[in-house]
Amino acid sequence: MKCGGRGTACWHGPAAIKLIRRDVLGANERVRDAVVRRFEREAHDTAALESIHTIDVYDFGVTEDGDFYYAMELLAGLSLERFVQMFGPVEPARAVYLLRQVCHSLGEAHAQGLVHRDIKPANIFVCRLGPDDDFVKVLDFGIVKHAEGTATLTMLTMEGGTMGTPAYMAPEIALGQRNMDGRADIYSLGCVAYYLLTGDPVFSAETPVGMALAHVHDEPVRPSELSEFQIPAALEAIILECLAKDPTARPASASVLDARLAARCVMTRGHQSLRTHGGSVISRISSRGEATPRSGLRCLDKLLHQRSVRVAGRDSIASWSRLLSGGRMAK
Repeated sequence: MKCGGRGTACWHGPAAIKLIRRDVLGANERVRDAVVRRFEREAHDTAALESIHTIDVYDFGVTEDGDFYYAMELLAGLSLERFVQMFGPVEPARAVYLLRQVCHSLGEAHAQGLVHRDIKPANIFVCRLGPDDDFVKVLDFGIVKHAEGTATLTMLTMEGGTMGTPAYMAPEIALGQRNMDGRADIYSLGCVAYYLLTGDPVFSAETPVGMALAHVHDEPVRPSELSEFQIPAALEAIILECLAKDPTARPASASVLDARLAARCVMTRGHQSLRTHGGSVISRISSRGEATPRSGLRCLDKLLHQRSVRVAGRDSIASWSRLLSGGRMAK
């Protein structure tokens, strides 16, 4: 069982069950009803999306005890937040490969008038799906906002504040503007790209309010000045465009962003090597449900130096896997 926020995600058989129990919502009826409405809307809106890069929702409803639940696909992998925390920044070509899959999910949501409003590394899950490695699933549409009819939309906030995560929050969300559209998610995805390449958020502040104000007023340091990788100028330009304060200066849609990433950021040999050498995010899932990473050549080099093992070519991953067969790699 894994808990997060006010919901509980429970692994049961082939599905993950997200449950919200009425007895943990407190005595405030208004807050309790708001949480239930938010949870129900998350399930309904997510179930309506069909992108292969959006988490699949199988069913949702209310139990006999009045607890709300929904069942979604069970994934084997890591969030991008966890991955970067464990192994550091991602090389540019691989970052583009991951970002384009997020664009696929957001493109459908935006076409249906839905704005996610909480795109962040923790809500982007990278997994192995069948034969495919580095497969992205976008999670948690729990604070999704309908772009149409914003004047009458009920804002589902727990304490009357702006919803979202400050480190990845678009300026218009930080300012509480109601007439936002999908370009707010484009800004957040620019923040995710920045984090993938540098290992750090775009801005740092001591308080959530300070972080939000930085997104409104401050200009970001170029990621090329902080990253250990050589970031192509075309990719950096696109990221900085996504981080524009003015929504009209950002890519107009997720589909436009995807096309620009495809056209201007060529998949280099670095990304090809991830496939050739088996460098996927997940090697296996242990009996305890914990992910054993098998990411990138950077992580592999680090491990090999730690174990004083020298291997080469395609055999390297196999040798590394044997080293890990006894358990989970130390962080």
